[in-house]
Amino acid sequence: MPERHVDGPLQPGDRAPNIVLDAITREGKIALDDFRGQSPILVGLFRGLHCPFCRRHIAAQAQLDAALRDKGVESLTVVNTPIERARLYFRYHPLPNLLAASDPERVSHRAFGLPNLEFTEKETEWPRKVGMDVVMGMQVDIPGELPGPMNRLAAAEQLNNKDGYEMMEADQRMAATGQGQLFGQFLLDREGVVRWAFTEVPEGGQRMFGMPSPGELMSARLRRWRARHRRAVGVVLSTAAGTSRCARGGAAVFAPTPARDERLIRAHLIRAHNDRHSGKAPRKQDDRDRAGPILEPPRDLQIRNAHQER
Repeated sequence: MPERHVDGPLQPGDRAPNIVLDAITREGKIALDDFRGQSPILVGLFRGLHCPFCRRHIAAQAQLDAALRDKGVESLTVVNTPIERARLYFRYHPLPNLLAASDPERVSHRAFGLPNLEFTEKETEWPRKVGMDVVMGMQVDIPGELPGPMNRLAAAEQLNNKDGYEMMEADQRMAATGQGQLFGQFLLDREGVVRWAFTEVPEGGQRMFGMPSPGELMSARLRRWRARHRRAVGVVLSTAAGTSRCARGGAAVFAPTPARDERLIRAHLIRAHNDRHSGKAPRKQDDRDRAGPILEPPRDLQIRNAHQER
């Protein structure tokens, strides 16, 4: 069983623990280790389906599934709901291609460092305790679904009525022990290292019931992809600089500038793309299907490469 991350939620650079949970939308188990060495994965750790805000967050993440997969990223939704209750819900509210797992004991939430708030009358010690006076002051606004900003309890009741969601015994049991569970989303790379995270923990509760926009999620994936290629280019440039020193008696001829770096990075990405398209680099069949046309490097680099070849 994964240990609790005691210093708060996992942050970019932290290695995520392996978690093994019952699959909801298929048979068997789901383990994070299944994805390591295979693909990045966006992990959403939500409250139970009894929470109307999390039901909307789950649907929003599911809507991004196709776009994420097109970028080579898998997606996993984890809910604090018993397996049979969760399967019943998704049977009548299917989300295409959703990969979901059940975690009624909130093992994954603890392993990723997400707190379970204790509700008190007036004592607040965020993110361990929160007073009901603070909770009642939290305004939730969902345009198109709520008539205007409302306190959290009134908004939840209205949304449950709107959805026709019937609280069953399993839901009531989960709500009794996990109503204060904070949720989070974590983008892990192929090695299981966190590269981006969004949680309700920061800002003293101001993030509660909110979630990142689709654009933020997709740009997080793009930033991670660019950073990976920048590191690869850095190795190439360092090697080139070392070679130049040897050739010129120790005087490095490589003087990086932001503009030059950007051109070199663009050329590196284009070469990587063209190698995959032309079959010089190994790739999976579905990568071949998605490969685009051969691209041309920037004009200044074409000229420079021609001189180097001579």
